[in-house]
Amino acid sequence: VTNTPDVFTEDTADLAMALIILTSRRFGASARLLHEGEWHGWGPSTMLGHSLGGKTLGIVGMGRIGQAVARRANAF
Repeated sequence: VTNTPDVFTEDTADLAMALIILTSRRFGASARLLHEGEWHGWGPSTMLGHSLGGKTLGIVGMGRIGQAVARRANAF
């Protein structure tokens, strides 16, 4: 995530939240298993990842983008 002067604030915040969710829930690793043919079916904790509930989000800088990310994270 980077500085985008006066544009793309909401889009950048959306992308930051998407990356947080994708990483915590291991979407990338799951997709890789599926594409490589290594997916062997569902299991109760297979590729579950980590819950975002109760976690603390650190935001460095509370400019436009930081504030937009904070608004989205507040929903969690």
